Amino acid sequence: MDLARPQISEQLQSLIAKICDLGPENISLDKHFIKDLKFDSLKSIELIMAIYEEFGVEISREEGIKLQTVENLLDLLEVKLKKDEL
Repeated sequence: MDLARPQISEQLQSLIAKICDLGPENISLDKHFIKDLKFDSLKSIELIMAIYEEFGVEISREEGIKLQTVENLLDLLEVKLKKDEL
């Protein structure tokens, strides 16, 4: 999948907004999943599944636990998408 960072970010923010029942404009890169977006384990699993469906990228439990902010997830997603292109 050949997407630029802004496109990936926009799609990711849209997925997160849908899960949180917010407008995408409320999902900035500095938002913390637990403190700001009130993510719990169910929302986390829902997001990981949505990322797989949208981007075809798998995020392991270990990787998911380390993610604090939307930008952390964007960085990981960008690396994984580039790796898939090789």
